[in-house]
Amino acid sequence: MPAEDRETSLPDGKPDSATEQYLSRYEDMLRLEQGRSKLTVYAYLHDVREYIAYITGEHPETFDPGSISTSDIRVWLASLSRKGLQRQSVKRKLQSLRSFFVFLLRSGSIAADPTGPVELSVRKKPLPKYVPEREMEQVIETDEQSPDAGSFEGTRDRMIISLLYTTGMRRAEILSLTDSDFRMARGELRILGKGNKERIVPLAPQMLLDVKEYMRLRDERFPARSGCRFLTGNRGKDMSAAALASIVRSQLAGTSAEQRTPHVLRHTFATAMLNGGADINTVKEFLGHASIATTQIYTHVSFADLQRDYNKAHPRAHAEKPGKPPVTDHKKGKTEQSNKK
Repeated sequence: MPAEDRETSLPDGKPDSATEQYLSRYEDMLRLEQGRSKLTVYAYLHDVREYIAYITGEHPETFDPGSISTSDIRVWLASLSRKGLQRQSVKRKLQSLRSFFVFLLRSGSIAADPTGPVELSVRKKPLPKYVPEREMEQVIETDEQSPDAGSFEGTRDRMIISLLYTTGMRRAEILSLTDSDFRMARGELRILGKGNKERIVPLAPQMLLDVKEYMRLRDERFPARSGCRFLTGNRGKDMSAAALASIVRSQLAGTSAEQRTPHVLRHTFATAMLNGGADINTVKEFLGHASIATTQIYTHVSFADLQRDYNKAHPRAHAEKPGKPPVTDHKKGKTEQSNKK
């Protein structure tokens, strides 16, 4: 392999140093034995070089992998976290180091892998944010009564919110729609999802009417529009992701949602479906999830609603104790209870 193709050079490192030899052999293993992509090889080597620079300062040629302890690894990872590096990035750097030290272990360069005992705890993923059902209905009703309800922009913006809310589409999916994806006679919509996987979802009668009205106003406004997608911006071109985000943010401004994005409407759709009694497999198909495990996070959201309503409604929901046990008067041999009626 030509020297210029390698990613192993270290600042101030001697060309024939042991450190360079370790990295060169490691790079060959990644490329030739594991068949890693160029980007993956670059990322792994970059992380390893970063650690070597951290542990040796300006003298990478003094790097001795056999002297590295588990404590050394943990201290470095902690320093990365203190600098504000995201947890996922810290985990990736640990993975790179682990791959490097496992390689050295198997090649007989070290006696033990210092990264072996290091584990980064996985933080509990936050529950998806969503807009409560009553607030979504208010948004749609307010849009229908707004002064610009009959205009092209007003009709389009209301239709976008309704379409995202009633289908659970991703941002990229709605932006990539074409008119031919709407099968009006069948009341269906064809969605091209991640990995070019196609799915068909039903559209409610009112949603079909909203789509038809939007198309009519769009074609009147831009009879020779330059765009070829279903969604059109204010100048006749295909709508951008930024324009879509702005519309959703504006439409959801009056809701309690902390985040007002197309993805929040996707969460809102899934939560509404499960709260309404839909089977989780049905929701999975609507969302285009490859695994049911991805969809199951929304069952936790639905349970959170259940818990909240229970806490509000049931008289015993906030009792500190399940009930005070009866007190027995051993002298009388009776149980004293308050039986007042």
